[in-house]
Amino acid sequence: GAPLPDSTRAFGEIVERVQQIHGVAHASIIAGGLPLSGGMSTTDVAVQGKEPEKGAVISIRSVTADYHRALGIPLRAGRLLAPEDRADSQGVVVINEAAARKYLPGEDPLGQSLIIRGKPLLIVGVVGDVRQSSLEPEPMEEAYVPLAQRPRPTGELAIRTTGDPHAIVAAVKAAVHDVLPDVPLRNVRTMEETMASQIAQRRLNMLL
Repeated sequence: GAPLPDSTRAFGEIVERVQQIHGVAHASIIAGGLPLSGGMSTTDVAVQGKEPEKGAVISIRSVTADYHRALGIPLRAGRLLAPEDRADSQGVVVINEAAARKYLPGEDPLGQSLIIRGKPLLIVGVVGDVRQSSLEPEPMEEAYVPLAQRPRPTGELAIRTTGDPHAIVAAVKAAVHDVLPDVPLRNVRTMEETMASQIAQRRLNMLL
């Protein structure tokens, strides 16, 4: 296959280093926006072998293998993405339940293919829905593809810890610095803090 862009290789190295830190259960990188971050990238989509739906779109996120474990997103069918899903292997995708309901209602999505940006991607797994932009809207249809197969120049670390998340920040910063010395680690926060910021205004409105 084509040589991996530097960012993909660097991201893989960062994830490997962070995995070694004491207190880290799962480490991953996502490009396309963490849940509740407001980040979103959508693209046109069709089911291979079916008449394309006019205006059909899907939210797409490039992730490393352990992303769903790091975020605690449950596997509903098939498998999660794996380290073996490389740039030179079969193009694969994991979809959420909302995508399965909308685009393959009453069918087994596993083994079927989605056409995303003109390329057929084999559906290998179905995961639970996640509210991505904010808490109110219904979860939208999502596709998760291996970062190695859809490289992006930027990404965010998603880490699940066994203890206090703040206790590993210094070690994570050191791991990132070792691989990308010119890239500062910014906006470090827990998902609980992200949730709290989402509901703070709502709480105030309720009190008023």
